[in-house]
Amino acid sequence: MKRLLLLVLATGACAQAHQDSLTGRPDSGLHITDSSGGSAGDDGSGGQMVDAAPHIDAPMGPSTQTLSQTTSNTDTLVGIACGPTNGDAYTLKTSWYRVFTLSDYGITGTFHVTAVDLGVSTPAGSPPVKVSVGTYTGTTGGPNLTTSGISLAASAMINPANTDTTEHVPLTADITGNLIVEFDQTADGNLTNGYTFYPAANTSGESKPGYIMSAECNVAVPTTIKSANGNMESDIVVTVTGST
Repeated sequence: MKRLLLLVLATGACAQAHQDSLTGRPDSGLHITDSSGGSAGDDGSGGQMVDAAPHIDAPMGPSTQTLSQTTSNTDTLVGIACGPTNGDAYTLKTSWYRVFTLSDYGITGTFHVTAVDLGVSTPAGSPPVKVSVGTYTGTTGGPNLTTSGISLAASAMINPANTDTTEHVPLTADITGNLIVEFDQTADGNLTNGYTFYPAANTSGESKPGYIMSAECNVAVPTTIKSANGNMESDIVVTVTGST
């Protein structure tokens, strides 16, 4: 398999001679370095807990719900991350985001988050990845997110093993309005540690855009992955489970 290299043009700025670049997964049609790939997928299920033999007018129990913005949870090797321009396979500090407007899912009150499920594609070196949930008060669905509008409520660290997988990350938070998921590779890869991390992604479609940010690749604010990826689709696979 081939790993592909994308030179980033951030808003109003051009990539420079030694500017690190976003590295794309195989088959995204860009420049080339080596890799192998696989697949990861996950889906959630919803239900409602009630008494086995409820009395008339007995209150209903909490309703479990899984939030998703992708048509498919299958990894087709099109995730991108910040990587060095010298062709080394490791990845650098990168952040990814999804914002879920709770009213889009019929949730009008508080959503009690219990877990995030994150698709991971061809990790290496057990890279440190921080997974967080919180609220977002900025405009949703636009070309950028406003970092000042992000308020994280709960976080957990994971170190994905060297295999394609779905990481189930238990997190507890009570969210209203817009729920944001942020996950970050928190340390640069290098030739010694070999850290490599890509989110599982596909091109099957998404209801709202995912976002990416990496100062080392001259993407200074969370920007839609599609625009950072030369208008090529890369729908990151992440879901949130909780109850209302």
